[in-house]
Amino acid sequence: MKIIAHRGASARAPENTLAAVRLAAELGADGVEVDVRLTRDNRLVVLHDTDTRRIAPHQPVYTAKRRRLAELQTLDAGSWKGPQFAREKIPALDDVFAALGPAQEIFIEVKSRETDAVLAELSKLISPPANSGFPTARAVVMSFEEKLVRKIKKLRPTWRVLLLLNHKPTPHVFGQISSMIRAKYIDGIGQNRAWALTDEQYAELRKAGAILSVWTVDDPREAAI
Repeated sequence: MKIIAHRGASARAPENTLAAVRLAAELGADGVEVDVRLTRDNRLVVLHDTDTRRIAPHQPVYTAKRRRLAELQTLDAGSWKGPQFAREKIPALDDVFAALGPAQEIFIEVKSRETDAVLAELSKLISPPANSGFPTARAVVMSFEEKLVRKIKKLRPTWRVLLLLNHKPTPHVFGQISSMIRAKYIDGIGQNRAWALTDEQYAELRKAGAILSVWTVDDPREAAI
């Protein structure tokens, strides 16, 4: 089992910022999860919501896809969590890579649906094919969009790719997901802690060598179950 800090150490630092990523490393997390969106200039920016109103209150409201990275980074994305974070900006994904600990993994949730543009930008950052990029073995790419994750896995078969699930799947849907995993169309799933599969279904995932990501488990006792 690995502990992945959701949006970085977001309980103590502003979510999806470099401060949260660095704090997760200091606290000993095995990795971090971040959300990425495409900007107007096709950069991958780390932002959960479609716009900035929640993480940059009382400031101009920007939408990622309508603004360039430089514009988004003019906002103060940390003061809402505390005055000590007033200099925190909305980071680009490559800045997060640089802030990770030397062995930490990163789970990248793709929020934008522009598959080709997202893949093009990820391919500049993750190795291979970017030989000097972030190590493939330390990255996991995931999305709620089945078409997106299947296409990414088809074009980048060495990448680890997860399909995120909003709700508990019916037995029929789980069978389809299991078939996708066995066929190497995806490498596993991500699920909310609010619901569970059956013991038999979890056993089937383990037998297939699937990756299982569960969010948001905040109680160590629950994580140990």
